[in-house]
Formats: sequence, structure tokens, C-alpha cells
Amino acid sequence: MPDTELFAVLREMVLPLDDAHVGIDAGDTGNFGQSRPGTIVPGPGLDQQAQRFVEQHDLAGMRLQAFANGRIGFAGLPDGTGYLRISGFGGYDHDSPAYARSSAILDQTLSQVIRPGLQGLVLDLRINGGGSMRWRCRSPNA
Repeated sequence: MPDTELFAVLREMVLPLDDAHVGIDAGDTGNFGQSRPGTIVPGPGLDQQAQRFVEQHDLAGMRLQAFANGRIGFAGLPDGTGYLRISGFGGYDHDSPAYARSSAILDQTLSQVIRPGLQGLVLDLRINGGGSMRWRCRSPNA
């Protein structure tokens, strides 16, 4: 089957999913990506609104400690549980958008908030716009 026909078949297969995390990059043949109809793309305004809601309702007025250019927030809850809100996997440093810098900032942040004695961790990824973090899994023999 020619590349153009294969691209058309694959596009028709994923089109009904309305999923922003599914895309086709067929080089010169074409590209396809979409988002769910009615989706509001997360941005700074929505992120601030979500954070205010979290602090008022989920954390009963407790403020989140900001890390990573405000993209990560943490609060230690009275029962010893940590609450970690990550609103995106990128944009951690305005001066350096490089993956290595964002990865280092994420590592620094996690080492500050995840410490001995933490009784549990609530990970909140709501209103997360995604980003460019590449998660690596290394073999023990690598």
C-alpha cells in the first residue's frame, strides 16, 4: 500500500478517538493531530484558577509552596501526607527551556519534597498541559 493510503487509513482509525495524545507524523506524506472538541487548552490563567481552587477547597486554605517557576506546588498535610501538584512537564526555567535543565529542576524539587517520614503522597495532575519531559527507564545492566 502506498504511504498516502496508509496515512489515510491510520488517520481514519484514530480520528474518532478525539484524543490529543494521539498523532501521526508521516513526514512528507502528512501529519495529523487533534484535540477533543470543547477542550480548553491549559494556560497560565486556567492554571492560576485551578491552584486557587485547590488551595481553597482541597487544602482547606493551605497555600502551596511553589517550585519550578510555579509549575509545581507542594503542601505538607497535617496527617503527614504530601500533596504534589504538577501543572506541566516543562517551562520550569524561563532562561533555559532545555530538557536537561528542566530534568534537573524536577529532580531538585522532588528531592526537597519527598523526604523520609512522608506518610503518603497525593499526586495531582489535573489541568496539566503536558510538556516535554522524557521519562527514561534504565536496565540494571545498562
